Amino acid sequence: MMWILSFLEISADSIREHVYFLASEKCEGRFTGSKGEKIARDYIKKKIKSYGYKVFEQGFEVLVDVKPAKGTFFKVGEEKIKLGEDYLPLSFSSEGRVKGEVVFAGWGIEDSLYSDYGNLDVKGKIVALFRYSKEDTSNRFERFPISPQS
Repeated sequence: MMWILSFLEISADSIREHVYFLASEKCEGRFTGSKGEKIARDYIKKKIKSYGYKVFEQGFEVLVDVKPAKGTFFKVGEEKIKLGEDYLPLSFSSEGRVKGEVVFAGWGIEDSLYSDYGNLDVKGKIVALFRYSKEDTSNRFERFPISPQS
């Protein structure tokens, strides 16, 4: 019965209060491992307990603030591209060497509404892309970005 009573107590004002707190500057964006994430976690735990529920936490490791290994480099022809200035490996990048023709494909979007690939031949080539998402006020490209957390 406790669950039903708690459910009936939900109001637009209480939801607004929770959202405003969790989105506030005090929670600093709630990035993984941050002080703000811990503040948000403690707030949520306290609220759940106040409704009469037990709180269980499951711990797990998360890699944060991964830095490229010393000696990481990227060359195009004989030109060495500047790490952190001209490029930044994504968190899911793997180590290794690759050699081949580079093809630029904009945002890398390919769907029925829009294509950055057009008549590009990318098979067996290195594809360079913009990071994040193509700007568009309709938000139709929101599902395509390479994450800023990558």
